[in-house]
Amino acid sequence: GKLFEYLAAGQPILMVGPLDGQAADVVSSNKLNRVVDFEDQSRMLDALEQLFRKTDNRHLTMENSQYSRVSLTEKMAGLLNKLSS
Repeated sequence: GKLFEYLAAGQPILMVGPLDGQAADVVSSNKLNRVVDFEDQSRMLDALEQLFRKTDNRHLTMENSQYSRVSLTEKMAGLLNKLSS
């Protein structure tokens, strides 16, 4: 749940964790977000520098509105309606 809240906030994300998981796939779906392995300190530093240099992040909110609680709840309600029909 927290991951989707972070995405919906529309701010760049630096995820430090496994590179091959579903969370990494979701986070890296936005070109401004970064996913870095636990052990890769030099890439962490590079990613932080890149994120701080980005000043125009206005389009993030539109890209990530699909992850807002409202949007996710609507999708879930739609699925439940289909199942109950």
